[in-house]
Amino acid sequence: MEPVTELLERKEKCLWLKNNVCKITEDKPCPDDCDLKSVVWEKDVILDRIREEQENIKKLKKEGMFKNRDKIGDKIAGLWVLENTLKKHFNYAYAHIVDKEVEKTASIFTKAFGRFRKRG
Repeated sequence: MEPVTELLERKEKCLWLKNNVCKITEDKPCPDDCDLKSVVWEKDVILDRIREEQENIKKLKKEGMFKNRDKIGDKIAGLWVLENTLKKHFNYAYAHIVDKEVEKTASIFTKAFGRFRKRG
């Protein structure tokens, strides 16, 4: 298949692109490492993927928050996209569970770096 034809047809093939969840421009090819390609456009499949990603985040945190901060950030951004998709396209609000370990760590950082914030 020609690359130009492939770029034009992908909007019909990829529901993530068709429903404007994916913001890739029409002149650029989809990245090979796109995680959305493997997620079927169904509520239950998206919910399963959210749970899977949450478990992956927990594992990365146990391995080291600082060492894996970029990977964790990417996964959290992906969760945000999936949760927004559920809310916007499936009228389903996913119950977000707060991770107590992250909240405790965030609290420590807030206190430690609070003195460096600009005031007024």
